[in-house]
Amino acid sequence: MNAAIVDQDGHLGIPGYWIVGADGSVAAFGNAPDLGGLPDLGVCQEVVGLASTPDGRGYWIVGADGRVAAFGTAGDFGGLRDLDVRSALLGLVPTPDGAGYWIVGIDGAVFTFGNASYFGGFSELGERQQAVALASTPEVQGYWIVAADGRVHAFGNACHWGDLPDLDEPNERQIVAVAPTPDGQGCWILEADGRVHAFGNAFDFGGLPELDARLEAVAMAPTPDGQGYLLLGPSGIVFPFGVATLHGSGSLPAMTRAVGIAATPAPGIPKLLTPTAAREVHSTWPDGWLEVGAPPDPDASIVIPVHGRSDLTRQCLESIVAHTEGVSFEVVVVDDASLDDTPA
Repeated sequence: MNAAIVDQDGHLGIPGYWIVGADGSVAAFGNAPDLGGLPDLGVCQEVVGLASTPDGRGYWIVGADGRVAAFGTAGDFGGLRDLDVRSALLGLVPTPDGAGYWIVGIDGAVFTFGNASYFGGFSELGERQQAVALASTPEVQGYWIVAADGRVHAFGNACHWGDLPDLDEPNERQIVAVAPTPDGQGCWILEADGRVHAFGNAFDFGGLPELDARLEAVAMAPTPDGQGYLLLGPSGIVFPFGVATLHGSGSLPAMTRAVGIAATPAPGIPKLLTPTAAREVHSTWPDGWLEVGAPPDPDASIVIPVHGRSDLTRQCLESIVAHTEGVSFEVVVVDDASLDDTPA
């Protein structure tokens, strides 16, 4: 069963997330499966980031030396060591379908793997600034690279929504992440002091200075609907803003610095289903839901809070399908951090 966390206003929260430490250890929260980390493989290397697969059942961990380790359903498309490239790295950004990824260096060089396309890098711009962050557009047709001076460079179909203001003294401020809105029509830029800058249709939900001016940030993860985000501190503490859901913090080995956070994607729920479409979905159980067409104005909304007992949830949905002939409806399954196969 797919599951989503939906608040009273219909906003999608974050079902789960992983935190990765600089040693490659991974802590899982919410519906994020515990798939292990580099120490479980007997690998000792510095890590710069972690990225989730689209199905939320796998992730990639990228090392500072360019090696990429794939876990769960993540595909192994290679790394910079396979290309014999020696470059200091920022991280890895997967394509939306998970069939490839980009790896970007601090010099603004972009390396493509799998189905990721190349749209340019700092060398084509004659840019000599250090790159500090990369994010891709939802359509796999472009990306943004943020330079240390706060300028945002758009490549491919990525739109330029502005540059980070007030960076007359860039050495006093440090940019650590950029994250696009779900539709790619805006983005957030995160600074190390926890300040968040919103561009385009991105909304400013606040930052760490509003909580405590002494706090630091190393990474961020937006909610699936763009109505909030999680900020990660170097100690592994997670701070929610907007409708972002907090499932826990920390849990990394002692003295390990957190370097990245990746959210599990929200499934395509709520789904608006006609009875016919619901029966098509029924034929796919227990492997999951089909994405189907939806009536614009359903006759009824059915909200099902669940915690464990996926067998009962399935029986409930089967009963709905069996007793709704001639009625259009939407079904919202709200998972309360189930530990069985409900999130799957």
